[in-house]
Amino acid sequence: MEKIRVGIFGLRRGSGFINEIRYNGGEVVAVCEKDEEYLESISENIKGAAVYTEFDEFIEHPMDAV
Repeated sequence: MEKIRVGIFGLRRGSGFINEIRYNGGEVVAVCEKDEEYLESISENIKGAAVYTEFDEFIEHPMDAV
């Protein structure tokens, strides 16, 4: 079965879903958060995902769900 590629918009709330997505066979491929300090503080948990601070760029990333 192919992994579902998921993007997370707004990591303050959305970061709680990262482990659940991975546990259920999904892949977090992109994240979007304007707060760069917060991005840095959770950088270990979002390794491998493309990081965006602008929604318009984020939404163009190839993914199956947001």
